[in-house]
Amino acid sequence: KTNLPLSQAYAMAGNIKKWRIILEKLQYDGSIYYINAQFNLGVYYYSINEFDKAIQKFLSISEEYEEFYCRARFNLGRLYYELENFEKSVEYWEQIQPAYDEYYSTAQFSLGRIYYEELNNPTKAIECYKNVDRLDSHFPFAQFEIGRIAIENNLKKEDSEKAFQNALSNPSLKYNIDIYKEIISKYYKFVTNLKNEKNPSFIFFLLF
Repeated sequence: KTNLPLSQAYAMAGNIKKWRIILEKLQYDGSIYYINAQFNLGVYYYSINEFDKAIQKFLSISEEYEEFYCRARFNLGRLYYELENFEKSVEYWEQIQPAYDEYYSTAQFSLGRIYYEELNNPTKAIECYKNVDRLDSHFPFAQFEIGRIAIENNLKKEDSEKAFQNALSNPSLKYNIDIYKEIISKYYKFVTNLKNEKNPSFIFFLLF
């Protein structure tokens, strides 16, 4: 703990090598300072693609330190996703609890993508997408994916219609024109592809 100000000074000066050396020498004392150091080292090793070291640091954070535990699990999910180890990614993202809104919604959105695109489980994908908080920036895209999955898997028309309506009428879109433009573009591209394929399950309805 006494060396932490010095490590911070090295970090601010851009001397990452000395910052890392000081943090690596810290002995476990059960303090939040030690846990913070382990998390930051994990982020550092992750950033330079030393994944084994990053995993070791993230896994050293116990559930007792709830916020750091959640953040570590979130990063483990991302790390394994990049390594295309989707089962491990699911394992860690599933551990993130709803109490941590910032990470939970993002994790659920990412889980939806894995379950549908990689694990061929549309039911579980929809379940995860539905868990994305309405106020989260991922919400419109989660609802879009629910609508897309419902159509592609011949699920209830009502499910796809409601999901697309949720995607395109979310209040947060009024304050983020870039997300609005992106979700509109995704919707019309999807609709156009369905029309071109003459898909019998194609549904076109006005949402504006």
